[in-house]
Amino acid sequence: MLSTHAIRCLCALVVLPTRDLALQVKEVFAAIAPAVGLSVGLAVGQSSIADEISELVKRPKLEAGFCYDQEGLSLDLQSSVDILVATPGRLMDHINSTKGFTLQHLRYLVVDETDRLLREAYQSWLPTVLQLTCCSVESLFPQANNFLPATFGSLITIKEI
Repeated sequence: MLSTHAIRCLCALVVLPTRDLALQVKEVFAAIAPAVGLSVGLAVGQSSIADEISELVKRPKLEAGFCYDQEGLSLDLQSSVDILVATPGRLMDHINSTKGFTLQHLRYLVVDETDRLLREAYQSWLPTVLQLTCCSVESLFPQANNFLPATFGSLITIKEI
């Protein structure tokens, strides 16, 4: 489904509790994604945020001899990845400080070890992600109505036996 979209934009977000898990998941996506025309990014702590920014956000190419307004350039920033594998802390760093980083096109949210990630606040990452998506909760969580209150005011986790 992701490979059918026409423009490159961040459509899928995979959130994991540790850097090691995120690296493993990114390796699996990196082996599969290019075959269907998708690119994958990684956002984890303990690595250079500047390097991550250059991997996640495509800057416009500037022509020599022209003067550019740096503030105006932010309108031309685009995602360089279709899928982002991230830890919640570094995800929040990008949400709060990376120009051009947006979740407005997010269609899929995968949360691994949900119980662990919801026990820790991580700067309220989940409410922030849900607030920043233009999609409705129903499109991110098609089965949500079976388990969650209609208002989605408080998140309930269900433990499968």
